[in-house]
Amino acid sequence: MSRPQAARGRYTRNPIPTLAERNVSIVAREIRIPDDNPERAARILARRFFVELKRNELSDEQIIGVASELINCLTERLEQFEQRVETEE
Repeated sequence: MSRPQAARGRYTRNPIPTLAERNVSIVAREIRIPDDNPERAARILARRFFVELKRNELSDEQIIGVASELINCLTERLEQFEQRVETEE
């Protein structure tokens, strides 16, 4: 499967590099998530996030790194919450 050609800039003849080529942070498009079913909303968000990561040419190893970092962030937040609860008791 060949890579699609990059779009050309408005004022330049050079192709515009992908986010992965520029090593730029990924910004996802707006995602509308149903708020009546939190489990379904989480699944939709996770799948859309995965699609965005693949669209920006992240490797499976890089996606695992992103997932690990998300888990680390959650772990840190839970530990901070636990510490606050302990100090309030």
